[in-house]
Amino acid sequence: MIEGFGLTQVDILLNVPQKIILNQKHIVTEQIFQIGGVIPTALIFLSRLGIDCQLHTTLADDNFGKMITQWLKSEKVKLDPIRTKTKSSPSAVVVVEQPTGNRSGFYNLGGIADLNLHDLNQIKFLPKSKFLLLGRHNPVLIQALIKKAKHEGLITLLDLGSYQKEAANLAKTADVVFVSGQVQTEALKLLQSGSKICVVTQGEKGCFVASQGKIFHQPAFRVKAVDTNGAGDVFMGGFTYGLINGWPLKKTAQFASAAAAMACTKFGKIKSIPRSTTEINRLIDSY
Repeated sequence: MIEGFGLTQVDILLNVPQKIILNQKHIVTEQIFQIGGVIPTALIFLSRLGIDCQLHTTLADDNFGKMITQWLKSEKVKLDPIRTKTKSSPSAVVVVEQPTGNRSGFYNLGGIADLNLHDLNQIKFLPKSKFLLLGRHNPVLIQALIKKAKHEGLITLLDLGSYQKEAANLAKTADVVFVSGQVQTEALKLLQSGSKICVVTQGEKGCFVASQGKIFHQPAFRVKAVDTNGAGDVFMGGFTYGLINGWPLKKTAQFASAAAAMACTKFGKIKSIPRSTTEINRLIDSY
């Protein structure tokens, strides 16, 4: 069983045919409602590969909360909702530029930022759980969850998003840390701070993986990018899958990179998230 805690939202995905220019109107050629958030997306991918998963997240009793609940059920991800006083579930508007696949987002965090240490009692890990995936929102609670998970023998994987110096303290306690958009030296900095493994993802430039004082580069797989929304989330899920299976880090990074590339090939990540290791290995073997 894989546990996860992180922001879970409804993404309103808008596809625009040209580069976005501020203070101008833009035609939308396609729109999709889908589940959003690093951790739920990673768990959905793992569930499609046959791994049992449970998600802990904040939801309100509103239409968006009901949509999220139904989506997770359809993907066979067990939901453990954390109830708060917030009356709206998290949501985001994500605008995707057709020519590049690049995206811009506008977010409502809902109740996850309001959680405190008293809410820790609502989060219970199942006895057979081995890994805990964590998002970067609410650092105080994340720190406490890492401590709780380690006490119960779980390996912790933390997504930090873009590197920030204040995140270094949080990274010290996690076993595996993911950061994006930085040079490989940041991986070694986080590794020296206490993380056993640090992964720096750089989109089409690939990723750097640091462990035991060593670092290597995994090139990205070249695909026609239609929508990059969710690629990093799928990468985290793919990397977790490699750790579950005890693969060497180079094989793990290669698998995660191939899965992330596939997640960029269609508009709407739910359509493009791989459903089997066979299709991922097919892409790897084609190189």
